[in-house]
Amino acid sequence: MAVIKTECDAATKAAFKALADREDATEAQLLRRLVEQALMASGGAPLPRRPALPVFGRKLDVRLPEEDLAQVRAIATTEGITAPWWVRALVRRRLDRQVVPFNPAETYAINRSIAQLGPLGRNLNQLTRRAHAGEPVTLEAGHVSALQAAVAELRERVLSLAERAAGRYDSE
Repeated sequence: MAVIKTECDAATKAAFKALADREDATEAQLLRRLVEQALMASGGAPLPRRPALPVFGRKLDVRLPEEDLAQVRAIATTEGITAPWWVRALVRRRLDRQVVPFNPAETYAINRSIAQLGPLGRNLNQLTRRAHAGEPVTLEAGHVSALQAAVAELRERVLSLAERAAGRYDSE
């Protein structure tokens, strides 16, 4: 989703926060509401609503032997997540529900891989536009091979992370 930012003095910021508090909204919610009102007043369509975040239902208390709890906490800490998140992911995985089992380090690695694809895609788009406009486009075979190798390496890195994460919650 795109972001709208603005700068203002401290007094304006404080007044806007106070208004948001009176409206029982966050500053982001109030700003979104004001932008939507301005767009609708000018004849524009209302902004699409964000999908609702999942709401977790009932709570389940489980008693574990101290050594099991210590092991759960150790595994969760190693994965960079909380123990309840790890247990919830394990249960959801076993129930064949979709779960994103990536820990923060894996998420960061995947995001870096995706970010590395951005410049490659932009360069390809520029070449494609030029070719469609009738401009001469020359590509050296070595550059194309290097591009294919870079994309294949990023693909393998992401697949490896996904396989490792998906297997983390499978029972032996």
